[in-house]
Amino acid sequence: MTVGGDAYPEEYFLRLPPALRRAIVYTLAQKLRNRQKQRKAKLRQVVPIVTKEESSPLSQPSLNSPTDQTLQKLCGGVVDGNGAGGNATTVGAGWSPQEVARWLQANRLGSHVPTFGGYCGADLLRLSRESLVQLCGLPDGIRMYNTLHARAIAPRLTLYVCFDPTQKVYQAIYLETGGRVELCSKLAALVGAPLANLYFEGPNSIRVIVSDELVSHVPDQSTFTVDILSRDANTGRYQLLLKQMHLQPNSP
Repeated sequence: MTVGGDAYPEEYFLRLPPALRRAIVYTLAQKLRNRQKQRKAKLRQVVPIVTKEESSPLSQPSLNSPTDQTLQKLCGGVVDGNGAGGNATTVGAGWSPQEVARWLQANRLGSHVPTFGGYCGADLLRLSRESLVQLCGLPDGIRMYNTLHARAIAPRLTLYVCFDPTQKVYQAIYLETGGRVELCSKLAALVGAPLANLYFEGPNSIRVIVSDELVSHVPDQSTFTVDILSRDANTGRYQLLLKQMHLQPNSP
């Protein structure tokens, strides 16, 4: 062990009188407490002081991420329309502390919500990598910094859907995972209501149940019309049918 900067064998410490051993332990404990106070004082220079009243609303369960809500409500082909959101990985400089808290929850950093309770988006973006490591620890600090400054990931699959063929106006759907859940979630957001079932139109106008494998075989840049087959009056859930279209190129 070390006392006053000098190292002593443990046997030497055990041979000391009990009163002296207690005095040494007390001195070491005081030094440890002083170091902790100094560390907290340094953190206060970076972290704003947040009162209990200000921080408590940010820890409410209502701040679950949109992705979590989607997965919880997913059952078979049922996806809630609240699940789609393309801004879960991008922090805006004008974000409020509540929006920052939601972003932390959505990116598996919810344990740090109390630390950043008073931060707006601009405050979070100003933090250096070293500051985030000091505040969140090495693993989470590095991950948060990389997420904050990550470049947009190119979508794996881009689809164009049209709800009114007579208008010939399409909306783009960008799929990063290219899976069934993501496609259903994005369509539910466009419809503005949860989905009960989603089908692709197959040969001879048959209805094909959507699966991850089916979505993976859809060509990139495909165009579809969306037919609303039905809407449940009790649950408000829609059944949709995607019909692939083959657009003719414009003549020169």
